[in-house]
Amino acid sequence: MPQISLKVRHYLWLRRVSMLLAIGIVCGIFGMADSRLATDTLRFDPPLDKILHAGVYGTITALIRFSGAVRRALLVWLLVAGVGLLDELQQRAITGRESSLNDLLADMVGVTLGLWLAGWILSRLLVPRS
Repeated sequence: MPQISLKVRHYLWLRRVSMLLAIGIVCGIFGMADSRLATDTLRFDPPLDKILHAGVYGTITALIRFSGAVRRALLVWLLVAGVGLLDELQQRAITGRESSLNDLLADMVGVTLGLWLAGWILSRLLVPRS
């Protein structure tokens, strides 16, 4: 399969933007946990809610991998799965929110898929040495 070569400036831009987006999503998860948006507006029925959980946590995982901030896949998995665990624990204390093991499992599936997808994409990029 052909590789796509990135210039150093594009690669550095990708790394920085990826980390900023990952941080922004995580801050959004915790910052809006008790807002009306989270408690009323964004209520989805299963299985759509589990797909949303997996998608959000997969995206965070892929962005962290693209950023290169954490090099070991296991550490990325533990870090993002830990964010999911903290989110579920936080929801227990918020009126109108529910904490569930199924949501946490969906988060972990998303983290795993995000690692796989990011690895697949990164294997096709010829990145400059920094």
